[in-house]
Amino acid sequence: MKKIGSILSLLSLFGIVGLHWILILFVAYGKMISQYSSNYGVESGLTMTFDGKHPCSICKKVSKEQFKEAKKMAWSKSLKKASPMITPTLSIVIKR
Repeated sequence: MKKIGSILSLLSLFGIVGLHWILILFVAYGKMISQYSSNYGVESGLTMTFDGKHPCSICKKVSKEQFKEAKKMAWSKSLKKASPMITPTLSIVIKR
């Protein structure tokens, strides 16, 4: 039971930090290197993989999802700044 809890905690941490995107991109880069190198040669394949001009469908999807997450986070931060009800002093008021 302790191992399962540790594994779930680790997976949650990966999700919070965004490591899942890195792992997905790692697989995508490997796929692109293999595909481009077999079609255009190793040097051109590596160049095409990392130049940003030839993204694969996985890279496009990850980029789109990362943008959505960043936009959502920016919106929630601006909401916290704009709303006087969401402050640390709220807990002090409740404890009175």
